Amino acid sequence: VTQTPFRVVDEINQGMDSKNERMIFDRIVASCAVKQKKDHIAPQYFLVTPKLLPNLTYPADANISVLCVYNGTGMLSSQEWNMTNTIQKLRSILVAGRKRKSRDI
Repeated sequence: VTQTPFRVVDEINQGMDSKNERMIFDRIVASCAVKQKKDHIAPQYFLVTPKLLPNLTYPADANISVLCVYNGTGMLSSQEWNMTNTIQKLRSILVAGRKRKSRDI
């Protein structure tokens, strides 16, 4: 693959079973996670898809950002969206998950 500043992959999972979709996703992540060198710059990907498989993994030391854009009839309008409330809800979900995990141990 030639070196380009970024790559766009549109609907990678179209017509693909979950096993192969996961394999391709893992390869994309692995190519992004390589340490940068003078003669090699890790590629950047824009992965456009209507859905992603659950429980996808990302290397802890990789510099990977995942941005999710939601759109549809069930979404909040821009006037109703409140980032502070969303962050508080996400934090409470994380705390509840940790409490549940500690009880299971």
